[in-house]
Amino acid sequence: MRGDAFPLTGEVEVDETYVGGKAVNAHRGNRGRKTSATPGKRGNLVPPKVGVVGAIARKGNVVCKVIGSMEAPTIKEFVHEAVSKDVSLIASDDHPA
Repeated sequence: MRGDAFPLTGEVEVDETYVGGKAVNAHRGNRGRKTSATPGKRGNLVPPKVGVVGAIARKGNVVCKVIGSMEAPTIKEFVHEAVSKDVSLIASDDHPA
């Protein structure tokens, strides 16, 4: 987060996703190559997909960040930075983090 940003307050929604193209839309020479953002994982992520997490105050601002992994410690760190301790509600999906 930027140093001059302030934490979100009130009712806040948090969600995460991967952003990137599908393998079928990649150039022929790149299809099937293991260029995934996570080395050693099976899959055909061409071009590599990037994890993004965001938080929005229902009556206010939005904070988004590109993150390296979708693991719980990374997402929890984002939430602690982006969301005030004085929120009335944090809504999210069923992601374990």
